[in-house]
Amino acid sequence: MKVGNELSKAFPVPSGVPQGGCASPMLYSIFVLEINKYLPESVKYLEYADDLKLYCDTDSADSRTNLQLAVDGIARWCNENNMILSAQKCVVVTNGATPCDYSIDGILLPTENVVRDLGVFVSADLDFNYHIAQTVKSALLLVNTNFRCFVLKEPDVYIRLYKSLVISKLLYCSPVACP
Repeated sequence: MKVGNELSKAFPVPSGVPQGGCASPMLYSIFVLEINKYLPESVKYLEYADDLKLYCDTDSADSRTNLQLAVDGIARWCNENNMILSAQKCVVVTNGATPCDYSIDGILLPTENVVRDLGVFVSADLDFNYHIAQTVKSALLLVNTNFRCFVLKEPDVYIRLYKSLVISKLLYCSPVACP
């Protein structure tokens, strides 16, 4: 690291990629490229940065078993690649009538009806009413805070605050919630 003309001491980096580096996303993508080999074919997955979503139909005992096998496969991949898998950050979202318990290394994963993921509240039935209500509530709090913090006679300041803080909150992921 360089600050001004001074350099910090050099340290070996045995693993990982520099956060914010230009090549870091590509290097991480290459690192996780073969993660699908640890999953049963019936289980699908989505990745965003270091986030992973496993999903499949769970209408039969075999499919629920396959989903647990997928969770076990991810845990095995993490272990083999010296990655830490945090069971505390994992959650099961299901809209199926048959409840099923999933676990990571013996730790039971909680089941939720609504989870917040990348700033969006997602319900098990993909109804975004809760997300919309939370977004509107948050936007109203921002408007209220602006009026309490700024006592000005110039309305254009309030309009700029509204456009930069409130509108951006209302528009974030709005095509997902209201396509």
